[in-house]
Amino acid sequence: MTARVRGIVTGGLLAVWLGLLAPAPRAAAAEGIRFMDSVLAALRLAKAEKKVTVVYFTAGWCPWCLKMQTTTLANRSVLPLAKRFVWAKVDFGAQPEIAAAFNVRTLPHLTLLNVKGDTLAGVSGYQTHGQLIKLLRQHVNDAEKVGRLREQIANTLKQLKSATDRKSVTKVVEMLARPKRDGRGQLLDGLSKLPRTHWPHLVTLMTDAKIAIRAAAATALATATRADLPFDPFADATTRRDQIKAWRTWLAKHPATRPAALPSPK
Repeated sequence: MTARVRGIVTGGLLAVWLGLLAPAPRAAAAEGIRFMDSVLAALRLAKAEKKVTVVYFTAGWCPWCLKMQTTTLANRSVLPLAKRFVWAKVDFGAQPEIAAAFNVRTLPHLTLLNVKGDTLAGVSGYQTHGQLIKLLRQHVNDAEKVGRLREQIANTLKQLKSATDRKSVTKVVEMLARPKRDGRGQLLDGLSKLPRTHWPHLVTLMTDAKIAIRAAAATALATATRADLPFDPFADATTRRDQIKAWRTWLAKHPATRPAALPSPK
């Protein structure tokens, strides 16, 4: 994963990240459903049309993904309801950073997002047309739905103002790593104002044994620093160690008080 990870929708943070990672926005008709290649473009359209976004994670080597595309997603009883959503397709192999951010481990996988980028639901594995219709019906009118953790997130973010409160930093990263993404935009907005004194702790969390925690910590660090250094949470231990070393070197070169926007490292 590259550390261009920066945020989604609220405040334009993860939206910037997805826009940089994804191919140029375009849409392609596939099995009757119009899939967009860019999650950012899909979210923008969904926000304008007040619709829920469905992100479909797939891969060319996944036989159940192919089966789902040629059966469930092409089923005539699914298509009328599917048109009330905006759809984006993410190739697991080509865009592992996005898959890691949404904690996707099993394919096929569907994640439903509201207009703020919060996760409404997520399901893994092959879905029959009946199961998919049930899922879509549950969330067809949830475009404006806000996550239930807003108040808890706000209280946690307030504690980040303390230069010694590493526990709150860890808690924010754990929230960011949750499979359900309620309040993700709120978290990233708070992280964009994270004091410089907390940055080294985020680097430490990038060494965590859990891939989701490593990915979330890298997202948080890139959001806070606005820097552009690579970090791949899926990489082998040696590669990750070298990337983390580069981050620590970069942090050591910057003063405790950062300007409005730090320059990307050369």
